[in-house]
Amino acid sequence: MSYKVLLVEDDQSIGSLIEAVFNGNGAQITWFSNGKDAIENFRKGLYDICILDFSLPDMDGFALSTQLKAVDNVPFLFVTANHETQVKYQAFENGCDDFILKPFQVRELVLRVEAILRRCKKSDTNDTLANILPGDFSFDHNSRVISYEGKAFKLSAKESHLMKLMLDNVNQVVMRKTLMEEVWGTTDTYTSKCLDVYLSKLRKIVKESTPLEILNEHGVGYKIITLKNV
Repeated sequence: MSYKVLLVEDDQSIGSLIEAVFNGNGAQITWFSNGKDAIENFRKGLYDICILDFSLPDMDGFALSTQLKAVDNVPFLFVTANHETQVKYQAFENGCDDFILKPFQVRELVLRVEAILRRCKKSDTNDTLANILPGDFSFDHNSRVISYEGKAFKLSAKESHLMKLMLDNVNQVVMRKTLMEEVWGTTDTYTSKCLDVYLSKLRKIVKESTPLEILNEHGVGYKIITLKNV
């Protein structure tokens, strides 16, 4: 499996090990030890995924991931020695795709990265097929844009994936477990909290900008419905 990785890690021994293992696994990895250099390089290159140390000499992982996402919305995961549960919650709320605690086996990191990339590839299948509803509402999963009445609204990668899953099942409940497995690849407690955060944001966007509404079937899942004829 060939892919390009941006690694940001200030610990030289850990960075060298990650770089060696990923390169030996067929990946192309570019390694930086601080956030500033990583951001500058990220603007120049095309990466499939980012591995970010949470604690860096010039900024924390939240600040770095926010700046990277402003350039290109590629998946990313945090590696950190911070075992505080709240930090993990905040990381997922900030949009990370995975979170791995130090110390860890680099082989596990490789498997986690490749699992994320497989999910992203799966979500991109048939991207050219837009979900068109009656009237002038449309959703283009490829560009992650919903349009209505001449206005376009850009979604994040996960918001777009969730939108597609529900539009593929209009007026039908999509199980919480299904949404978590399809978007995050896991159904643990942290992922459940992430799902609620993303669905809350997406429901607000959809309700304010389209003739649709996302309903919460309590304890079961979510479904998207048409509010009016369009």
